[in-house]
Formats: sequence, structure tokens, C-alpha cells
Amino acid sequence: MKNTTNKKGLSISVKLNSLFIIIMIPALVVFGFLLVEGIYDSMLQERKETVRSQVLGAINVYKTLKAKSDIIEEGKALEIFSHYIKNYSYSKDGYFYLYDMQGVIIAHRYKPKGTNLYNARIKGQYLIQDHIKLVNSNPEGGFVHFWFTKRGGDKTLYPKISFTKKIGNDMFIGSGLYLDDLKSAAMAMIIKLLVVFVVAIILLIILLTIVTSKLLKPLDYMKEILVDVSKGDLTKQIDVKSKDEIGQL
Repeated sequence: MKNTTNKKGLSISVKLNSLFIIIMIPALVVFGFLLVEGIYDSMLQERKETVRSQVLGAINVYKTLKAKSDIIEEGKALEIFSHYIKNYSYSKDGYFYLYDMQGVIIAHRYKPKGTNLYNARIKGQYLIQDHIKLVNSNPEGGFVHFWFTKRGGDKTLYPKISFTKKIGNDMFIGSGLYLDDLKSAAMAMIIKLLVVFVVAIILLIILLTIVTSKLLKPLDYMKEILVDVSKGDLTKQIDVKSKDEIGQL
């Protein structure tokens, strides 16, 4: 009779860990994909609401100045408001822009006052005309997508989404966010979450190894006894006193 006791295959512990890894890798990929989509969409909605509330807040500042017409002349109120629009920031790139309905800049962080951009086109899109169409068709304001530069002196164009709204009959105000910055922020958060997830998987594998090793220890003991029995030593006894399936075996 041929002795096959020296032939070794994969242990149950290794098989369980391998099965766990095989299951978790595609699960991690699916989880990562859903995480990317979910976090980006969530952050986009949050930032859009922030932009919208900031624009509405700025409009309330102008209305407050207008309401004090008995103290401040209307021209002076617009001058004060323009100064506020040009200098106020609520985030790194969270600035306002103010135009009249002919596309002339009243106040802008990076563009000179009086510049007429009505016919300006960026990547084939009429930038200001799209804003004007939006505010004329929607009194509550709305979001418009376009391309624009960042900060002063930067010639690179970046995708941007802005909330814009009409003020009275002769002006509109807007502010926006750069989508590439949003994607970078979302990716940074996703990487942190994935690191936590991977660390958790590693800890689970270690825990699984410890648990399976403890559970399979009686089987290893039984195997050693039975190897001696297979060699003809019938004096060996298996001392397993548990009441589970291994003890019954």
C-alpha cells in the first residue's frame, strides 16, 4: 500500500483566506466605484448649495444697501456693493462677479471694470449671453456650465459651474466652483476611505487566520496521532474533549 501521508496540499486556513481575498477584491472594486460616484455627487450638491446661498446672501447685502437710500445715494450704494463683490471670498476660489445686462463688468475679482464680454466666446460658448438668457428665463436664478480661468494671470481654462441671478432689471450676479477642484477634493476623501477599508480587510484576514488556526488546532493534533497510527502504532489515543463536531469526530 502506497503511503501518501507526506503529500501536502493547501491548509484549510490558507484556503479560507484565499477565498476571502478572492471575494473581497471584486467587492472592493465595486465599492470603490460606488464610493467615487456617491462622494462626488454628494460633494457637488453640497458645494452647489453653498454657492447658491452665497449669491443669495450677496443679493441681500445689495437690497440692504438699497433700503438705506435715505442715508446712502443709489450710486454710492452700488459703489459699496461693487467693492464688496470684488473683495469678498467665501473659499479659495469662491468669488463673485457682477455684470450689467449688456455684458459689461461692474465688479470682478480678476477682470477690469467696464470690460464688455457680451460677445466673448470660450470654447465656442457665449459666456455672458448664456448667463443673460438664464437669468431672463428664470427669475429664481439657476446654474450654468462654462469654462473659465483661475485666479489672475492663469491662462488655463477649467470647467466651472456657477449659480447666477438677476438683481433688479439691469444687473446679474454669479459665483461658481471649479469642477476639477471638486474632483480632487472628492478623490482625496475617497483615498482616505479606501485606505481605511484596506486596513480593515487586512485586520479581518489576520483575525480570520487566528480564529481558523485556533479552530483547526484539534484537527492538526488528530492528524499527527493518525499519522503514527498509519505507521502501525496503535497505542496512541486522541485526547479531544470538546462537545462540538470536532470533539464528536
